Amino acid sequence: MKLFRVQVQNYRSVEDSGEFDIGDMTCLVGKNEAGKTALLNALRGLKPAQSAFRYDETTDYPRRFAMKFDERHPSGKAEVVKTWWKIDDADRAVVEKRFGHGVLKGDVLQASYGFRYEGGKRIWELGVDDEKCLNHLVAKHTLDNEASSVLHASKDGPSADAALSALAARTPTQESLLQDIKNCRDSRFDLAVFDLLSARMPQFFYTSHFERMSGEVSIEQLQS
Repeated sequence: MKLFRVQVQNYRSVEDSGEFDIGDMTCLVGKNEAGKTALLNALRGLKPAQSAFRYDETTDYPRRFAMKFDERHPSGKAEVVKTWWKIDDADRAVVEKRFGHGVLKGDVLQASYGFRYEGGKRIWELGVDDEKCLNHLVAKHTLDNEASSVLHASKDGPSADAALSALAARTPTQESLLQDIKNCRDSRFDLAVFDLLSARMPQFFYTSHFERMSGEVSIEQLQS
């Protein structure tokens, strides 16, 4: 997948960058303290290569608004970074291998993160056809008409989970389907798709003072 648009707000000196496009090479130009590094660090927080990097509300939330957090953010959380990613053929193939052809409703994924996000969870937005996912899994586990009849009112993972779990006794194919559904986070197909794509999202690695880097770099050491 490829990052093609970003918006940063509520981070240090960056009140709101507005949406801006990312190309094959994107240059940030500005005087000292204009917010170039702040913008890059905000973006890094979405998926940092260095796991120790975290947003710190005390130092990173704009100080001029520190006493107005609740007023400015009635939802209780403040978005810092919103990103738009283009889903490529390889990404789509990974999803369709798990859930079948045509389950993605589009080719753009949105991912965002900020202050006071519950459990440090990132927010993902991507259209996923739950009914197609369920039909694919039913076919995969070769449920016959009688075995699948219990799912007649089910349109997504949680409802199918509930219907199968309520059975006093399950056929082997019903049991295998139920376990496959439960392997999805919270039995939700959209979350399972997000987990597949999250593993494929590039991490952000920030370095400065390039002229100070060694002329020889061990790839193995850098990867570790």
